[in-house]
Amino acid sequence: MSQPLVSIGTRAYNAEKTIVQTIESVLSQSMSDFEYWIINNGSTDRTGEILDQYAAKDKRIHVIHSEVNHPFVYLLGILVERGQGQYFMLLDSDDWLEQDFIRELYNHAILYKLDIAVSTPEFI
Repeated sequence: MSQPLVSIGTRAYNAEKTIVQTIESVLSQSMSDFEYWIINNGSTDRTGEILDQYAAKDKRIHVIHSEVNHPFVYLLGILVERGQGQYFMLLDSDDWLEQDFIRELYNHAILYKLDIAVSTPEFI
């Protein structure tokens, strides 16, 4: 498999009520050249089961299960280390992306030769 353009990382803790919308928003992106790493951060609800179901259906989704709840900085290090994309983006387990979000942010980074591209909830 070739290097994806974008790696997306999400940490999820007891996110069974929101994680489906988050994952679906990633899978419906107009730009499909990405990998999606999700850490189940010690959840005690159905989060891990939901993540495994999605990973079984889409090879771009990679799930890491942690038995304990780790701090954000620790998880961020794992997500960045695993990601192989040219760019890395973080997405919370209760957020979602509009359909062209990744494409627009990536194109902006390429156009202006940016190492880092940061966005607000809306492009202005």
